[in-house]
Amino acid sequence: VAFRLGVRQIESSVGDVVAGDAAWQLGIQVGDRIEKINGKPIRRFTDLKAGISLGDNLDQGVTLTIRRPGRDEPFEVTAVPDRTGNAPTIGVSLPSSTTLRDDPPAMPGSPAAEAKPALEGGDQIVAIDGKPVAGYPDIFRRLAQRPDQTLKVTVRRKKEKESDGSQAETAAGSETLTVSIPPRPMLRVGLVMEMGPIVAVQQDSPAAAAGLRPGDSIRKIDGAPPGDPMTLPDRLRRRAAENPRVTLSVAREGQSGPLDFEVTLRTEDSYGSLVPKGGPVSVPSLGIAYHVENTVAAVVPGSAADAAKIAPGDVLAEVTLIPPDKKTGQEIGFPQKERTIEFGEHHLAWPFVFQILQTVCLPGTRMALQLQDGREMELVPAPADDWFNPDRGFFFEPKFFTETAATPIEAVKLGFRETVDSLTMVFRTLHKLSTQQVSPKLLGGPVMIARVAYYSAEEGPSALLIFLCLISANLAVLNFQPIPVLDGGHMVFLAYEGLRRKPPSEAFQVWLSYLGLALILALMIWVVGLDVGFISRQ
Repeated sequence: VAFRLGVRQIESSVGDVVAGDAAWQLGIQVGDRIEKINGKPIRRFTDLKAGISLGDNLDQGVTLTIRRPGRDEPFEVTAVPDRTGNAPTIGVSLPSSTTLRDDPPAMPGSPAAEAKPALEGGDQIVAIDGKPVAGYPDIFRRLAQRPDQTLKVTVRRKKEKESDGSQAETAAGSETLTVSIPPRPMLRVGLVMEMGPIVAVQQDSPAAAAGLRPGDSIRKIDGAPPGDPMTLPDRLRRRAAENPRVTLSVAREGQSGPLDFEVTLRTEDSYGSLVPKGGPVSVPSLGIAYHVENTVAAVVPGSAADAAKIAPGDVLAEVTLIPPDKKTGQEIGFPQKERTIEFGEHHLAWPFVFQILQTVCLPGTRMALQLQDGREMELVPAPADDWFNPDRGFFFEPKFFTETAATPIEAVKLGFRETVDSLTMVFRTLHKLSTQQVSPKLLGGPVMIARVAYYSAEEGPSALLIFLCLISANLAVLNFQPIPVLDGGHMVFLAYEGLRRKPPSEAFQVWLSYLGLALILALMIWVVGLDVGFISRQ
């Protein structure tokens, strides 16, 4: 029934790339479509995630077959997934479409949200500065190329009333309008943190060609200190367009003195927008990613950090992002809670904090800092004069395709495939849980089931039916596990009786049943604790 109605799937394309992760190191780009994993064709993003996180022999890497817009033939790369998180990943996010999502279509307080005339959910971006947009990758690159300039964004909107003359009808039931989106200044508190070592070098990049390696530390650029590691990507982006030749002085382990490298910067049309907790900062024009330490290297004169008497050498211990009062968030339909991020030897979190502040915090958000020496202070971020965020605040719908069966027979085939996929995914997940390839912190309980069921029902009957298929597969597989009190446990007892020609003793059955009940109760406590937040998923 679901496939006769049409099932919306998210395609297996790349929406963004995490700096320093496997996909970034291999040069995988926004808009690339992954067609096969280890030779097996895939179409959905869920297949991509499962192929990576539940794959076998991950230490040897997974072979990805990629089709890139503008290239005639697909090509293959071998990625070694990162296994430091709750599940193995290669560092790619969901693909985006050119259509703005509903409620809200843009981040409140961002230039996109303040556009005149206002953007609406369902608007489709069709051109930027008069140049047609073929897909989200075009939008991403235009944003990267002109972060400091006002953009003229043309959108197509479904027409609900007659045109008033200021809007031109382009197709039946739609109209176009052009809005101006000004630059989005970066928010700063005046902290300049110490630059850490390089943790990853991108394939076929200027840095790789020059001979830079992970573990190297940049000490000077053209004879001067590298400065703020957070602004370095933007400074080198501008430098690449003017004078691309730079000399990097690098400290390398085992070398008595610095090494000099002549590097020709590349003109890039991308920017690092995804930084996980503990993640590095990427420099697209160089093709490197480096850590940013928790130690303050300098303080900008006249800034909030300067007023708070923070000094070079101070070490961050904790940062809390404090949103405006609840009333403000509720009025604009975007309530937020305080968010605390801990720092430490293995928690180099400043790039992560900085990214959150720029992209998802409401205007008026304050930053409460706790230093390692126990001092606490509250800082108010201020917009920078000459540093701009390429992300203007748009919220895009994922890139969907609809899978619809033309005949009842085809619908049965697709339904059978979905059922088999769901069953095998549960078996594979249980196996990877037992080998610790996948963390039990990814499990969900009744609250998560209810939440996902609600969102599936909102999307439509076909999405709800597919979700029910997955839940049914989960129940089927779990119920047949050889655990007493479950059907699988009773089958074990019956198999024992069939072999021995007598049942196990009543006392033994009771003891195992209590043990099985304890396991089930422990599992329920665990998943409910994860659902309600008593147990962290980090």
